[in-house]
Amino acid sequence: MTKVSTKTIKVQLSKVIIASLDTGFIRGIENILQDEEMWVIQVKTEAEFLQELPSCSIALVDVSYFIHFISPRKLSIHEKVICIYDHYPYKTNPISEIYFNKNDSADQVIQQIQKCLDRQKNGRNLQGFAIKYRMTRRELELFELIVKGYKSKQIAEQLNISVRTVEGHRSSILQKTNCKSTRELLQLFEAHS
Repeated sequence: MTKVSTKTIKVQLSKVIIASLDTGFIRGIENILQDEEMWVIQVKTEAEFLQELPSCSIALVDVSYFIHFISPRKLSIHEKVICIYDHYPYKTNPISEIYFNKNDSADQVIQQIQKCLDRQKNGRNLQGFAIKYRMTRRELELFELIVKGYKSKQIAEQLNISVRTVEGHRSSILQKTNCKSTRELLQLFEAHS
């Protein structure tokens, strides 16, 4: 892994946890992040990981070591998780949308961390918007998929509900936000963000 980065992270992080037993890799990450004002902590067990997760900004998980201890279901609910592979086993990652390879450059690592931070920011914006317009939890789940560009049929498949139920939730969201169309809803959300 290259030690010098030409990019900087837009948001300063306070704490990064690394779930890995690969000390060479951990030193490489520390070198990459040293100029980003980050405090790096290694965790060696699932219990340590789950204890530190709520208080960190980013969690780097070395899948080659921790896939047996940290279940994909537990990881997938956290928007701050970035998975690390020795090599890319899949075109799309089954655990996290954001991941990198141990041999990636420092710039690629920083890019993935920034992507994770942007995802967290977008999640906070979604929650704030949902609270403002008094959306239910299910409406928020559906709205998040609308923001990602999903169509009603895709949303129904993703949430395991009927298209008719999706249309009902969509109608409720439009009514609560006083919008006449999905396009207007997305413009309102962008103005909110």
